[in-house]
Amino acid sequence: METAEYDSGSLADIDRDDICLLAGAREALDVVAAVRDYLAIWPSERVACVQRVDAGWAPFDQEQKPTAVYRATDVHRICDAVHGQCVALRDSGMALTPELLELELFFLLATAKLAQFEPAPARAPQPSSRQDVAARSRVLRSSGQLA
Repeated sequence: METAEYDSGSLADIDRDDICLLAGAREALDVVAAVRDYLAIWPSERVACVQRVDAGWAPFDQEQKPTAVYRATDVHRICDAVHGQCVALRDSGMALTPELLELELFFLLATAKLAQFEPAPARAPQPSSRQDVAARSRVLRSSGQLA
């Protein structure tokens, strides 16, 4: 497996305060604020390491400033981009740098925390049993609503 030539780092570099902010979030806006704070403290050297393989998907612009994060959908969009690129790099035989691993981990944690505050997806209606359908049909026929 090839390894990209980047400065080494550690997953321990994830700021514990940011993880605590995620863990203690009481609403989606708290998670969004934690993500914003997390991206704001990234040193330019680490951003440069990510941008060596960045084709526009990393959460930093050309001036190494963080992407604007205002809503939960922004967090999901960034997570999808980072995770998708990490999967593509792994599939191509590249070892991920510590910076990419950290970004992926942080955004996966952030979206998992957001999931606690987002409404559950609507469940598809369950198919009715034959007895239920037959009973409803009788009621509708007797009321004249079903011919």
